[in-house]
Amino acid sequence: MRQRARSRAGWIAVFATAAIVRPAGGQENVPPVPSFSLSGHIIDDFNGAPVVSAVVKVPQLKRYVFSDLRGRFHFPNFPEGTWDIVVEMLGYHTLEGSVMATFPWGPG
Repeated sequence: MRQRARSRAGWIAVFATAAIVRPAGGQENVPPVPSFSLSGHIIDDFNGAPVVSAVVKVPQLKRYVFSDLRGRFHFPNFPEGTWDIVVEMLGYHTLEGSVMATFPWGPG
């Protein structure tokens, strides 16, 4: 009897928060630049356990971080826009999606 290997998949919850970066002294005429923080939690879809050391990538920005012992990750100083996100971990399916970092009322 042949058995199929059961593949493991996880899911990712992503939250973006906004902050305004004020211009440095002497640059009063420069409008504030929005800066975001992107964070989330990666868990195993079957047992709800955190996925430790998963790689979370934003390919267009050439940035990546690893999930911590609680499955959490964090990108500080995240730019405004819509970005692809890729999550990889040995033994899991690769997850791909996108996130939009913008103010609720839209850009600018």
